[in-house]
Amino acid sequence: MKKALPFGFLFLLLSFIALEGYTFIIVRYTTENLYLPPTLFLIAGIGVATMGGLLAIRPIDWSVLRQYRLPDWARHLLLWLPFLILSVQLFSQLQDFFQEYPITPDIVPALQYYVQRLLAGETVYAPMPFESWTVIPNYLPLMWMPYIVPELLQIDYRYFPFFLFLCSLAAWAYYLLPRRLPLALILLTVLAPYYILFLLIELTPNDLAHNVEFTPVAFYLFLALAIWRKSTAGMVLTLLLCLLSRIALSFWLPLFLVILWMEKGFAYPFRMGLWLLAGIFFFYVLPFVIPNPDSFLDGAAYYSKVASDIWTQPWHARDGIPIVLQEGTSFALYFFERDPTAPLEGLAVAKKVHFWGSLVTALVLFGGYLLLRKRLDYAHYALIALKIYLLVFYLLMHTPFAYLFFLIIFFSFPILWASIDKKTKKL
Repeated sequence: MKKALPFGFLFLLLSFIALEGYTFIIVRYTTENLYLPPTLFLIAGIGVATMGGLLAIRPIDWSVLRQYRLPDWARHLLLWLPFLILSVQLFSQLQDFFQEYPITPDIVPALQYYVQRLLAGETVYAPMPFESWTVIPNYLPLMWMPYIVPELLQIDYRYFPFFLFLCSLAAWAYYLLPRRLPLALILLTVLAPYYILFLLIELTPNDLAHNVEFTPVAFYLFLALAIWRKSTAGMVLTLLLCLLSRIALSFWLPLFLVILWMEKGFAYPFRMGLWLLAGIFFFYVLPFVIPNPDSFLDGAAYYSKVASDIWTQPWHARDGIPIVLQEGTSFALYFFERDPTAPLEGLAVAKKVHFWGSLVTALVLFGGYLLLRKRLDYAHYALIALKIYLLVFYLLMHTPFAYLFFLIIFFSFPILWASIDKKTKKL
């Protein structure tokens, strides 16, 4: 029987998550070395994945802790009461925060265009005129459809991503609470994301105020829970939420389907793939692409133009370097600095490196699965592989908007939760 790892490995995992948060919140704003943040992100992300893998292979034996058996009602009270208090505190701070930082173009106003056009029965994917420029819509439908809710309620759209995020935290807490785990451990790991959120509000307000990135973050946390519970319906639903909001899954999804094929036979991922294709057809192709066939290509062309402007136009630069490359955490900066006089050539190379780097990462992760499949549960490996894949995908991104890295930080928590839950049973 494999010897359980000591508790110190859990604290190492927590330390790597803390390093991700520290890099984003502090290091990006204090270092003059623009390559330090992505390097620290890479170290921390690999550290999270490595510790998660080690804890999966040799899980901590929580039974060695002498636990006082609390009644179920007490466990629920001691978890949900601080959860509720912190949630109320979060939304109270957000109210003041959003008053101090009002909505600015173009993310939230663009979402309002999408939603209001849909509710009015108008063509959704049509040019969106703003005061000094026109946006060609390129958001996938499940990135904006959830905002039908705040539109009907007539509230600031920016509250809704945090509501979804807290729902994803609550879903994981609801799953973990009946497990044979120390309540203090559940409290520590489930409530830790609040601490990061409060720090983001206080120390990085501009990264938080003008986007809705916690919507896809919530989707990915729901996806992680569905994978961990091996729920077929849950995986189909959450994969659709992720596929039709962000394209970051790209090469990881085929990897995941191949893993399912090897674990469960061809029919299982084949049926899942059919459901995913049906969802994409009914939620995107049928209502939006067929009536307006050029909308997808127009949106892709506009995104490419925006990337070109970011790399070439002086109003997107500070000290001759694109601001996005300075404030993000991507190694794409290297391809700009190779020859600042030819930014479009650097951008072209960065795009190729992003594509091939993501593809090669997926292939390497498949090799890792073949090596570890007899030692590591496939659901656990799928979560670790997704963490590594997202890390590479965003560290090589040629338009690394800072808010995109919220996903990198908060997706470390499912790795943590899966690691502490390994081989536990219900109370």
